[in-house]
Amino acid sequence: MTSKKHSAQGTLCESQGFLEKLWNDLEPKNTLNTSFFISRDFHKKFRYFTLIINTITFLWTLNITGTDMAPTHFSLLQFLTIWGFMICYLYSILVIVWQDAPDHSDKWKCTYILGEVGFALQLMICPFFFVVLFPVMLTELKLGPIDIAYNILIHGVVPVLVWLETFFNGVAFPSNHRIVLNWVIAAYLLNNLVWTVLQQRPVYPPVDWRSPTSYFLKVFATLTVIGGFILGGKLYVWKKDKYLHHSNEKQTKSS
Repeated sequence: MTSKKHSAQGTLCESQGFLEKLWNDLEPKNTLNTSFFISRDFHKKFRYFTLIINTITFLWTLNITGTDMAPTHFSLLQFLTIWGFMICYLYSILVIVWQDAPDHSDKWKCTYILGEVGFALQLMICPFFFVVLFPVMLTELKLGPIDIAYNILIHGVVPVLVWLETFFNGVAFPSNHRIVLNWVIAAYLLNNLVWTVLQQRPVYPPVDWRSPTSYFLKVFATLTVIGGFILGGKLYVWKKDKYLHHSNEKQTKSS
């Protein structure tokens, strides 16, 4: 019992140490409660709206995958869309809970990183789906109106909401946070390989782990996600500069 307690405490200390290192290049201040271009009150309402939409998407996803819980719902984990959605969904829950957490808390830091990863992933998932996969699904699978609505919701509405959230909030995307994104990318690629081997068919037909096209797509997708993270950082710098410029203008006018 004692050894388990010490082990848990050791793991917690390691996690705290890792989070502290991630903030070496950034002031450890909770900027989840910072709002650009909109009031904090409206921002909080927007977050509740996002949570409602994500909850509807989550329940709809569970419903359309059938009633055989164990294999059917577990198999959803083979899709990058589900990884991206669940990260965004978890962020939409935790940001409401921890948006006003004190600066010394580690809880807002975990939420902060989820927001960065979700934003970067969705910048790849959304365009890839609508440009590459959706046209094929429409012609070959002959999707009905309900299926089309669901795919627009999870591949279109969910990404737009996390993009707007990032546009409004104070997440800075520091470069050393990219290590977490790299872990997520590596974990999904390994996950994709395992599902491909177990099912003896690729999760996504072009990504068969054999053809040159397959490896090109993996490299392209990886670079796109990393590029999305870098774009998030540039967006924050632009927001900050524009906000300071606007504040200086107001002060000049008032004086």
